[in-house]
Amino acid sequence: MTRLEPRLARANGRLGASMRHLAAIVASAWALSFAGCGNAIQHPDVPPADVPTVDIAAEGSADARDVSDVLADAPDGLDAESDAPTDVQPDEPVFTGPPWCMTGVDVPGAVVPPGFCLREYVRVRAPRNLAFAPNGDLFVAAPATSTPGGSAGGPMNGSIVVYSDDDRDGIPTTSYFLTGLPSVHGVAFAGGYLYFSNQPATPPDGGVPQDIGLYRVRYTSGQRTAATAPELFATFDQGARWTHGLAATPSGVVYVTESTTGASVCDSRPLTGDVSIVDRATRTLVAQARGFRNPMYMRCHFRDETCIASELGEDEHRGTACNMGACALRGTTCDAPRSDCGGVCVDRQSDANHCGRCGHACGAGMSCVAGVCQAGCAPPRTMCAGTCVDTQTNPMHCGACGVTCVRGAREKLFVVRASTTYGYPCCYTQSVEGPLSDPRFNCGVVAREEAYFNIGETPFGLDWERGRWPAPFANGIFVALHGSYYLGPPGVGSRVIFAPTDPVTHAPSGEFTTFIDGWGPGSPQMRRATDIAFAPDGRMFVSDDWDGRIYWVAPMTLRRP
Repeated sequence: MTRLEPRLARANGRLGASMRHLAAIVASAWALSFAGCGNAIQHPDVPPADVPTVDIAAEGSADARDVSDVLADAPDGLDAESDAPTDVQPDEPVFTGPPWCMTGVDVPGAVVPPGFCLREYVRVRAPRNLAFAPNGDLFVAAPATSTPGGSAGGPMNGSIVVYSDDDRDGIPTTSYFLTGLPSVHGVAFAGGYLYFSNQPATPPDGGVPQDIGLYRVRYTSGQRTAATAPELFATFDQGARWTHGLAATPSGVVYVTESTTGASVCDSRPLTGDVSIVDRATRTLVAQARGFRNPMYMRCHFRDETCIASELGEDEHRGTACNMGACALRGTTCDAPRSDCGGVCVDRQSDANHCGRCGHACGAGMSCVAGVCQAGCAPPRTMCAGTCVDTQTNPMHCGACGVTCVRGAREKLFVVRASTTYGYPCCYTQSVEGPLSDPRFNCGVVAREEAYFNIGETPFGLDWERGRWPAPFANGIFVALHGSYYLGPPGVGSRVIFAPTDPVTHAPSGEFTTFIDGWGPGSPQMRRATDIAFAPDGRMFVSDDWDGRIYWVAPMTLRRP
C-alpha cells in the first residue's frame, strides 16, 4: 500500500475504513492459519543464459580533486554524467499486515532478546555483503575467491544475487543480477547505478591478471538482471586486498575502502589503507581518511551524510590482556580456572562476555554466575563506570576500576571524516605508539576511533535501526562481530552487538551489548555473523558467510506492509 492509497480511502469515508478493517481481519486470519509452517528456503539454481557476466567497457582515468568539487559535480539526486534523476525512493509503506514473526520457525541455537524472533531467510554460499535496492530487493555479493577468513564458493564463479519478495510472504525469489565475478565484495546503489568491487579471473591462457577495480552498471528500480555489461570505473592499488567495502549516502556520494597487506616502516607520512569518495566526474578515488591497516565494511546513515566503517587490527600486535588481576601478553597460557577465548584469559563461570562458553555475553547490568547470566553485579564482579566487570580479567579495569591493559592493536569503528589520519602503522590509536613508532610522527594528533574491540572480535558489517523497533534498540547501531580466526577455533566470539547512538552524530553513545548470540563453534548452524542491513520493512538482515545463510530478525510486533 502506498502513501496515496490511505488518503483515497479516507476520502471515501467510513465505508472505506470498514473495508480496510475487514481486509486486515482476513489477512490476519490467513496468517494465523499458516502460523508454525516453516518458510521454504531458497537454494541457488543455475541462472538463465542471458544473465550478463563482467565485460570491461571502459577504464577510469587518474586525477585528484577536492571533495567540494566532487559534491558540486554530483548534486543531490542527480548523476554527475546525466541530468536524469537518480534512484527513486520507494513510497513509504503502511504497515497493517500480520506480524513478520508469524512466518517461519525458530533457528536452533539462536538467542535473541525477549520480544524478538529470528528466522532463516535464504541459503547462498559466501554471502559477504548486503545492500537493499530502492524497491526493497536484497542484493548479495557472493564471491567465489577464498577470503582471508576462509569462506569461499559463491555461486556461478562469484555473483551478485537478488532476492525479491513481491507478495511479501517472507519467501524470496532468486535472480542473478551478474555472474562471473570471482572476487566481488562491496556493493552500493547511487546515481542510477549499482557499484561493486571485483577482480576478474586470470585469463585461462595464463595472461596478465586484470585489475582489482571499482565497477558500475546501470540500474533502475525493480531491475533484477543487468541489462548492460558493467564498466570498469576506477582501479585500486594492485598491492591491496580485494575485500573492499562500499557505501553510499542519501545524496549519492559513494565511499570505498582500501586495505593494505601490512607495513614494515613508520615514516613521517604513512599512507597505507584509506577510505575514499568516488569522484564520478573524473573517475578517480579521492582519499578522505588514511592510516588504516584493514578497513573493510562500512555503511552510511539513511538520513544524512554520516558514514561509519570498521577496521581490523593485526593479531601479532594484540597487546596485553588481564590475567588474575595483572596485565599479560595476549595469547599466553591462562592460569586455571581461566581459559583462552580468542586470545583473552577468561573464567567462563564468571565472565559476562564469555558466560558458560566463549563469546556468550550477558546483557547490560547483568553478571555471570556459575556460567549463567543473571541480573546485578554478583561476586566476583564489581561495578566500574556503570558496568559489571571482573577486575581479575577485564582489560579496562584490571585489578581495580580504571586500570587499563589495552596498549596494543585494536579493532575499531570510526566515523569517516575528511583530512583525518589514524596513524597505522606508527600508532595503535591517539597518543598510543605502535611497534613501528618514529619520532617524526606524532601519535597525539591522529584521530581517535568512536569505539574499539579486542583483537579477534573482528567487527564486520554494521547498520542503524530506522526507528520502528522498541526501546532501547530504536535508532541504535548494530555490528556483526565475525569472531576469531587465527587466535582460536574459527568463529569464537562471533555475535551481533548493539549500542545506543547520539541523535546528531549517529555514533555509539553507550556500551555495546550482545543482541544475537548462538554463533560460533558448537552452534547447530550459525557460524560467523558477517554483514548487517536493515530492510525498508523494518527487519534486520544478517549474513553468515561460513554457513552460507542469511537470517532476519524483527520485533514480535513488527507488521508486514
